[in-house]
Amino acid sequence: MASVREGDRGSLQPPHIDPKLVADVYTNIDAGVYITDDQERIIAVNPRAEKMLALPAAYLLGKDAHDLLHRGIGGRLLPRSQCKLLQAFLSGKVAQGETSGSRAATAASFRCTG
Repeated sequence: MASVREGDRGSLQPPHIDPKLVADVYTNIDAGVYITDDQERIIAVNPRAEKMLALPAAYLLGKDAHDLLHRGIGGRLLPRSQCKLLQAFLSGKVAQGETSGSRAATAASFRCTG
């Protein structure tokens, strides 16, 4: 089990994680995952998300995730101000909601630095 260590400036540093392990989890997890950039454009989609959305990654990549995927009652585009998933993304918090197709959706935002 990896432990969290304290960095030079007193901040907590995440444990070293093998990039192959991350790639394996991303590819094989039984949850649909898409990754967006700071403008919420989709930059990566795992195979489970493609299957759940019934859309190929080639179609999803580069699209605005909110405009493409976040819907309200009757499948209408949900205003950004009312979208709990978008608010979670912007605030770095976790939110859960139901899609118009009664599938549960969870959003969590993680800031990645390279």
